[in-house]
This record gives sequence, C-alpha cells and structure tokens, in this order.
Amino acid sequence: MTPDAASLPTDVVVVRRLRRLTCVFAGLLVSATWPLWIPGPELPDIPWSESWCFLPESFFDWTLLAGAALWLVLEFVGLDRRSCRTWIIRGILAGPWMILLVLDQHRLQPWVVQMLMLAAILSVADARTGLRCARLLVISIYIHSAVSKIDVAFINSHGQFLLDGLTKSLGVSTEFWSATTKRVLAGTFPVGELLTGIFLLWPRTRRIGLTLAIMMHVMLLLTLGPLGHAHHWGVLVWNVYFILMDLLIFRASVPVEKDRIELPARNSSILSPDFSEKAGNVIAYAGTALFAILPCLSWWGYWDHWPSWAVYSSRPAIVEVSVPEGDIERLPQSLQPFIGSPQPLSDLCPVNLDAWSFETLWCPMYPQERYRLAVALALGERSGIDSMRVIVRSSPDRWTGERQETTLDGLPAIRSRAEKFWINTRSRQ
Repeated sequence: MTPDAASLPTDVVVVRRLRRLTCVFAGLLVSATWPLWIPGPELPDIPWSESWCFLPESFFDWTLLAGAALWLVLEFVGLDRRSCRTWIIRGILAGPWMILLVLDQHRLQPWVVQMLMLAAILSVADARTGLRCARLLVISIYIHSAVSKIDVAFINSHGQFLLDGLTKSLGVSTEFWSATTKRVLAGTFPVGELLTGIFLLWPRTRRIGLTLAIMMHVMLLLTLGPLGHAHHWGVLVWNVYFILMDLLIFRASVPVEKDRIELPARNSSILSPDFSEKAGNVIAYAGTALFAILPCLSWWGYWDHWPSWAVYSSRPAIVEVSVPEGDIERLPQSLQPFIGSPQPLSDLCPVNLDAWSFETLWCPMYPQERYRLAVALALGERSGIDSMRVIVRSSPDRWTGERQETTLDGLPAIRSRAEKFWINTRSRQ
C-alpha cells in the first residue's frame, strides 16, 4: 500500500470528526446567541436586500430555524457526499440558513461565516482536499485578523482593552506600568497572531504554530471570561471551538485502524477518482482561495469587517448615536438602561448600541457603519425622534490613528447618508 493510500483513512476520520465538531458547536453558538435568531427582541432586523423588508418578524422565522436545526442534525449524522439525493436534501435544508442570514445582517457573526465556509468545503471536496482547505481557511483567518490589528488605533484602544482583561484575570496590577509598556504589550497581540498563521503554513513549523494558537485562545478565554471582562458565552464557546478544531486538523496524523476497516472505499475519491470528485476539489480550492482574498477588499471599504476577520479590531468606523433627553421614553424599553446622561450645556444623551446588543441578543453588534446607521434610522423612525444626532468617525489611519468626523443632525441627514450604501439600510416591518 502506498503512503498516500495508507494515510487516506486518517484524513477521512479527521474530516468526519471536524464536520461533527462543527455541527455541535454551531448548535451551541446558536443557543448562546438565541435571541439573535428568533423574532421578538426590539433591536431592528436589517435585511441584506430591501426586497426582504416586507417580511414581518413572525412564525416564519421559527420555521426557518427548525429547518436549520434539522440540517445540523443530518450533517452530524453524515450524508453520502456522492449521492444525488443527498445534494437535493442538502440544498433544501441549507435554504433556511441562507434566508435567516438574508433577513438580518446582524446574524452574519464571524463564527457563522467560518462554519458555513467549512460546511461548504467539506461537502464538495474529498477528505484530503477538505482537510487541506480547512487548514488554509484557518490560517487565512489568523493572518487577516492579525493584519486588521496592526495599527496605532488598536494599540491605543482595543489592544488596551484586551491587555486589561488579561492582567485582571491573572491578578496582575498595571497601576505602575508606563504607557509605553502597555502599548508595547498590546502590540504583541497582533504580532503573535500573525506568527501563528505563518508557522501553521508549513509542516516543519506547524507544531510551533499549533502551540501558539492554543496559547492565544487560552489567553482570550482568560481575557474575555468570568475572570476578565465577563463577556457573554458565545465569544467563549467560539474560542473553545478554535482550540479543539486546531488540535484536530493541525496535529500529527495518527492511524485509526478501526475507522480504516469500517470505511467504505467509495467515500475516497483517491481510491476511485472520477470527474465529479475532481470538480468538487477544484470548487473547494477555488472557494478557499476566494475567501482568503476577499478580506483584502476591506482595506478599501469594499468588504465588510467581520467576513474579513477584523474581530476586536479598530478598523470599523465609530457610529455614535444621541437623542434629546425629552425623547428617551419614546425609545424601546430594553434600550433605555443604556442611555447616558447629557453632556454639560447639551440635552443630547448618548445611546450605547453595543451594550444594548450584548444585553438583548447576547452577542456583539455588527460593526459596519452601514448597519449601525440603519439601526439608528429605524429607531428614529419607529420612535418618531426627528432630532436624533449621529456622529460618524471613519476608519482610522493605520499610522496616526486619526479619524475623520461627520455629524448628521436629524433623520433626513441620517437617511441621506444611509441611502448612499449599495446594501440595504431599511429595517423589516
């Protein structure tokens, strides 16, 4: 038996376990962000297309969620990738996931993008190609995430936030640390993440990269967990998934004799190659390459930040919403605890949309300027607050951290800016 044939069953077993691991954690993450997927919360739904705005938040969403859950169950059990009937079932049951995402831009959380891409790759490629593409996908996530943090704004803001959470969880006091020390330590986060991605690229350095990856995610669990900033469980579950996935796909292969005996030969396109198998592998490689390149477009504003893996990055624009003090009671009841006091000589009160999202939907708010303007516009229109103010601070300059500021006074000005985007900024009924 050739070395390639001998190692094939291990690839198949790893891919099978990866698929099941992804299904389990997709279910856990949906549960950890449950209010995001069901009708009811007062935070407006912003579809990706205006043609979907006419659909009210109703029983329709529950039906879609049930179909999505059934898809996860069947994928966990395992479907024959080469069966025509399987593709029909997959296509029908993948529809609810797509519609759920189309109905609200907020649902395109980073873990959703990652897991859908993995599911698509593993569905069309053979085991060996699927494993290679999964590795490349994870490596691209680390590299793009690191690049999004290599700027002055991150070192001064989000980097300090992560550093404070880590030191707090470890019981380390930073009271006597200089500003320069804190900035240098914050700068090690993106550098370490970039080295992780680079080391994982080559088999000879993969063990080092895997060690760095595990350390990085453990540090994030400390930083964002109960001992640190005490974020909601969704963020923590995603980091646990990364640890288990990295251990599964990057560690040295170990033969699994039992699975080799039980494995039907027809599941391996290397043992019985045909045109459909080769076409599926080409599609998998092309899709992986595409989603490794598309995040580069975010540097010029042509691709969203989260699908570009800019997580805990300072690249997104800052959108600050304020309402007159006398209009606070018009806003949704769940939002009112997150409205601050007005500044001196002003009656405008700041509205903390991020805290509102964490409290009501158990997840961070979609960071795109377009989406946040759409939410502010929907709140103003539904509450009848014409004198709402929005201040938009653009993506920062990488080397100076400076942002350009634009003030939008009143709903007409907010609506005018929102309508300039190609993607929809209107809310569902």
